[in-house]
Amino acid sequence: MNIRAIGFDYGGVIEGDSGSVFEKGVGDLLGIDKETFKKVYFENNFLVNTGQLSWEEFWKKVLIELGKTEKTSEFFEFLKNQPKPRINENIVQLISKLKSRGYKVGILSNNSIEKAQKIRSSEIAKYFDTMVFSEEVGYMKPQPGIFEIFIKNLNIKIEELAFVDDTEQSLKTAKEVGFHPILFTDYENLVKDLQFIGIEL
Repeated sequence: MNIRAIGFDYGGVIEGDSGSVFEKGVGDLLGIDKETFKKVYFENNFLVNTGQLSWEEFWKKVLIELGKTEKTSEFFEFLKNQPKPRINENIVQLISKLKSRGYKVGILSNNSIEKAQKIRSSEIAKYFDTMVFSEEVGYMKPQPGIFEIFIKNLNIKIEELAFVDDTEQSLKTAKEVGFHPILFTDYENLVKDLQFIGIEL
């Protein structure tokens, strides 16, 4: 397997906890199972990732579809009290090491233009060969179009890309598109997964 580039999701990989932690918290609060929440979330998240709804409007829509509008105040209080996500320094160090080994690296994220601007002006921006954000390009993961833009920017073939994401949803077109998917759970397992496909660390 000739991997020349590694792509990273932003939220849940480079910054903050993986999505599974948040999903469990929401499930506990609303009294629903994680899969029910994920189904409604991912059926609607294109609306916020492409700028059609604000986050507040999006969450209200999710609560309506889950039949949990009576929990609206409690849910928004839960969101407000979420710890401010921090950059995962071990992942940044890993990215720096990959760069030093000659691999190309990029961010591919379902995110707003506002968040994209913050990331582009942050300290970590210097590590990346490209950064692609859904609201800027009009596609979102797992749509093939956003991966096509990503590999064009990296100047590689799709089969030369390994992509790291904390949600199965964003990786579900991997076979169709042709990249190598890596589901992120934690740093230690990511290192093992990269080494398994022949990445030198």
